[in-house]
Amino acid sequence: MGLIGAIELSNDKAKRGRFKDSGRVGTKCRDHSFANVLIMRACWDTLVLAPPFVIPKKVIDDVVRLSREAPEATYPDVKPEAK
Repeated sequence: MGLIGAIELSNDKAKRGRFKDSGRVGTKCRDHSFANVLIMRACWDTLVLAPPFVIPKKVIDDVVRLSREAPEATYPDVKPEAK
């Protein structure tokens, strides 16, 4: 039993489009999360995080904030590909 979450990266939010070279954007985003001391695993262009099952609310808030920052930091890297 545990806690798991995922963020799927897309080049077109409305159509849920895929990026070329599956995994490349996920890896860039993972690197941004590592730079912010948040460990997320890139599974192609989906980021997976699995915090401890018992976790204080303050830490959950930090994880959510950091997990939002990683895709935002990735966007300038892939902006020409986004629709």
